[in-house]
Amino acid sequence: MSRAMKRLGWTRKKKSLGATERNEEERAAWRENASKLPTEALVFLDECGSNIALTPLSARAPKGERARRHGRGHDPGRIDEHHSL
Repeated sequence: MSRAMKRLGWTRKKKSLGATERNEEERAAWRENASKLPTEALVFLDECGSNIALTPLSARAPKGERARRHGRGHDPGRIDEHHSL
């Protein structure tokens, strides 16, 4: 398998993880609307999480290209914590 991948010009590299639900136009609209809010009305949340599903951090891709994984933004194997400031 390793030699076949090498012949194809694919190399092992770290994956870039991204959510498939991400919509840049909606994010830009939200940022514009949020900039109009009074700062006294804002509450900031700190989110952290632990992935217990142990998703592999590396994959193979053609040389010069990034290895990507697209999937759901919330992984059922992920434990999320939310803290308000």
